Amino acid sequence: MTKQRQSRMNTSVCLARKAIRTVYNRKIYSEQEDAARCFQRYLGNNGSARISQVFRYSWLKQTRRMITYRLTSTLLQTLPLQWQKMAEMHYGPSEKQQAKVSMDLFISSSTFNNWDLKMLQMVINYAILLRLSTDDVFYSARLVNMVKALSDLLLVIKKLDPDGKDALISPAFVSNVSQKLVNYRQIITIIENYKLNSRNGTLPLVVSAMCSNPEATAQEIALAGPMDPTTVSNNLRLFRKEISHYLI
Repeated sequence: MTKQRQSRMNTSVCLARKAIRTVYNRKIYSEQEDAARCFQRYLGNNGSARISQVFRYSWLKQTRRMITYRLTSTLLQTLPLQWQKMAEMHYGPSEKQQAKVSMDLFISSSTFNNWDLKMLQMVINYAILLRLSTDDVFYSARLVNMVKALSDLLLVIKKLDPDGKDALISPAFVSNVSQKLVNYRQIITIIENYKLNSRNGTLPLVVSAMCSNPEATAQEIALAGPMDPTTVSNNLRLFRKEISHYLI
């Protein structure tokens, strides 16, 4: 790994840790929400044509920050229960050290490190890079809240730079966010269609079952079917392949 890439990774990890701590610190979280509302009121009173470039950039930055915090909150609430306990103990107001958290949860240090590393990477991908994974789509809250976040971000960009002439943000970034919004809405449509037809085939049944219990294993879904675990795995593979080109 190059020094530049390592530096970017270190920065992303720091941002992820800050986002998690903010979610668990209600005072800081509320202050950030208040700041966002102040920007909204100021724009409402003055109109986009009368505000400075500094204000535009500041509000956009605050909007982006709040989106990260809200998506981080969504992610944390949909993690396995033990992961949630670990996150709150370690990143919450008590900020317990790794050894204390491991002792309280009866897990090894290696398990703690594994959970923590995976959680941080999930926050980076989902809440910071605004990117869904093939696992995220089975969690309704993650999927729906991501679509709302992208929609809100585009709305703010449109308010601050209606004609796209101020070079407030990279056109490539706006295009990427717009395409993600279209794609992720399509994934919602695909999943809803499978749910509506859950009794009309194995693939719709498996997708519906996975959406009902995203943490379930192929064996657990197979038992509820009933069907063969290999059949479940094969159908999940087909579904992931179907939606893979929407996950940009």
